[in-house]
Amino acid sequence: MLLIPWKVHMRTLKPWALAAGLLLTASLAGALTYGLRDSDTVTTAQQPPTTPDGQATPVSGYTPATSQPGWHIPYLNADREKPKFKGTLNGIDIDADWPGRTALDVCPAVGLNPVDPSVLLATVVAPGPLRIDPRLLPKGVTTSDPPDAFACRGALADVVWKFHAEPGIPGVNPGGSPVLVRRIMGKEPLQHSAPRDRWATATVRGVDAVVLRPIIEADGKEFGECVVALYNAKTDAFTTVIAAAANAQFCLDVAEAVAS
Repeated sequence: MLLIPWKVHMRTLKPWALAAGLLLTASLAGALTYGLRDSDTVTTAQQPPTTPDGQATPVSGYTPATSQPGWHIPYLNADREKPKFKGTLNGIDIDADWPGRTALDVCPAVGLNPVDPSVLLATVVAPGPLRIDPRLLPKGVTTSDPPDAFACRGALADVVWKFHAEPGIPGVNPGGSPVLVRRIMGKEPLQHSAPRDRWATATVRGVDAVVLRPIIEADGKEFGECVVALYNAKTDAFTTVIAAAANAQFCLDVAEAVAS
């Protein structure tokens, strides 16, 4: 489960709540929406006779028939049964129970303020440690909505931007995938819950990163989100990329495009 990244003052709650809601939707339901609506031809030998039982877990040696309803259920059940990792990987703390920072924690004494809508896009794409420029994203990743952005003493301090990966992009489900990029000033734990065997380490633009792979990848389909998170001490920027229905390499490609 993906938790709300940090608590905010009431005056900034509405836009941030929308962004946090997308995080939750992408994490828990996006793969169902985007990853399971496509149908592939498979051999009858691989097709289960009915939708898997709600308590089923994978059978050794069985190849998932991704055209069948509920093909992901055994893998989801098995993932849920595993203990969730809490600790540090590659310098990034992973803690689903972390209570989060307040707006005053991010910006001491004055708190955060929404960026003026009249300069919102120009501010977010301008060169700087928290820059997110859609023109740098992999081909086929398009903007869904304007970003939510907050400033600290006039400087960009937190940005959340929703995108969509179109079908046909390598590593993305046949139905496409929602994508979320968040960049915030200062280091903080990654609020995410997943078993240790789904976590790995990587390097993005020379910076240590953690990577979460989907629960299962089969027939070009992914179930369970990919995540990449990294902190650049030189720029004091913490970057998180989440895609609801894509593999780990796709999340890494997006992180490479936006991280500074």
